[in-house]
Amino acid sequence: MILHVITTGTLATIQTLPDYRWLHNGVPAGGPADADAFKKANQLVCNSPGAAVLETAGGGFSAIVERDCWLGFTGAGGHWWLGRSEIENNRSYFVPKGMMIKNIGSSQGNYACLSVAGGFAPQRKLVAQGERLAPDRMVADLHIPFKKLGNGLMMGRQFVLPLTQIWQDNKLVIRTFPGPEAYWWTAQQVDEFFSMPYIVSRQSNRMGIRLTGNPLPYGDGREMLTAGVAPGTVQVPPDGLPIVLMADAQTTGGYPRIAQVAEADLSRLAQLPPGAVFHFKKISGEQAEAALLEQPFR
Repeated sequence: MILHVITTGTLATIQTLPDYRWLHNGVPAGGPADADAFKKANQLVCNSPGAAVLETAGGGFSAIVERDCWLGFTGAGGHWWLGRSEIENNRSYFVPKGMMIKNIGSSQGNYACLSVAGGFAPQRKLVAQGERLAPDRMVADLHIPFKKLGNGLMMGRQFVLPLTQIWQDNKLVIRTFPGPEAYWWTAQQVDEFFSMPYIVSRQSNRMGIRLTGNPLPYGDGREMLTAGVAPGTVQVPPDGLPIVLMADAQTTGGYPRIAQVAEADLSRLAQLPPGAVFHFKKISGEQAEAALLEQPFR
């Protein structure tokens, strides 16, 4: 065992990469809310890209380390502490047995990731659905020997990874391309969708983000058959206020899909705290694919 969980805070789960094998049965793929932080956390401790990571939301997580280990700390959703000292984020640290680690929530983001050299050992078969932790829980790791970094550095060094900038031209933007039902709205309404500011609602979680702003009603009484959805799908319910589906999104939905958030921006969107204001930036599907391929941690 590597961690003795004392408090879980708002939410603490063990996450791996999304598992798409069961989508045809209506089982969501799951995975980390902030995929960028997940990948960075594993890179910090020389893990394989898909090694299991502990994800916290909302702060309040604390645990005792049960043996000497290297831990990686990433994500905008909180400030990490070792014992009585706050530590730098996006960095790996050697942590001795008996040390208390805790995460204090931040107004700058929602999710934080904690990795261990070798990776955590999930206990659920469908671990991509997120293994929710409880207080007084013992968390195991795979106890894999430290590995050599591809660039020649050895475990035992601390190094910092750059933070992803989400501000462009003094305006926060989320790149998005039109969805299958965008034609349900007039050209003017679609232009408004891609130009007006939206605000992240407090009614948001790993399943979806509700937005407030000027509604986009499609009040002609039409209905659609249930269709496939995925993380990043922007649905518009009858009240006209968009919902962006996130990591734990269902596999099908019956609301029209006005747009799809580029996968490259899903992590940035997941970290926007309640009250954050942003704009959807219209791009093409080809540009969304190119943006994903340009990511440094892909």
